[in-house]
Amino acid sequence: MRMAHEAGARRLLAYSDSQLIVNQIEGTFEAKEEKARSLLAIQPITTRVDWRTPITKWIEEGHLPDDRWEAARLKTRATRFLVQAGTLYKKSYMHPLLRCLSIKEGARVLQEIHSGCCGAHAGTWTLANKALRAGYF
Repeated sequence: MRMAHEAGARRLLAYSDSQLIVNQIEGTFEAKEEKARSLLAIQPITTRVDWRTPITKWIEEGHLPDDRWEAARLKTRATRFLVQAGTLYKKSYMHPLLRCLSIKEGARVLQEIHSGCCGAHAGTWTLANKALRAGYF
C-alpha cells in the first residue's frame, strides 16, 4: 500500500485471504498478540473522493487535475454532464437528465428500489434499469 501511495496511486483495491486480519482491520475482532497488533498499525492513505467532484469543478470553475492525461480524460468525460443549481446531471439521449448520485446516495436509492416502496426484490439489471428510469445515474 505504501509503494502504491508513493507511486501516486489515487485508488487501491486490496484483497486478503486472512479473515482474521480483515476482521481486525474492520474492528470486528480485537488483536491480542503484539505481532497481530503491529499488522493493524496500517493507516488509510486517503479518504475516498466523491467521483462527481472533479467533473463539477471542471464545469463550474475550470479547474483541471495536474496530470495531463487525467485532465484530457476529464475534459472528454465532462462533455456528457452539466450542472444546474449546484447539482450534477448526466445528459442522455433516451432519458431526461439523470441526477448523479454519490456512492452513499446510490446505495440508498438502490436499496429503496430493491426492497422498499418501488417494488419486489429485483435482479441486477432490472434494479439498474429501474434506477435509470427513475432519473438517477
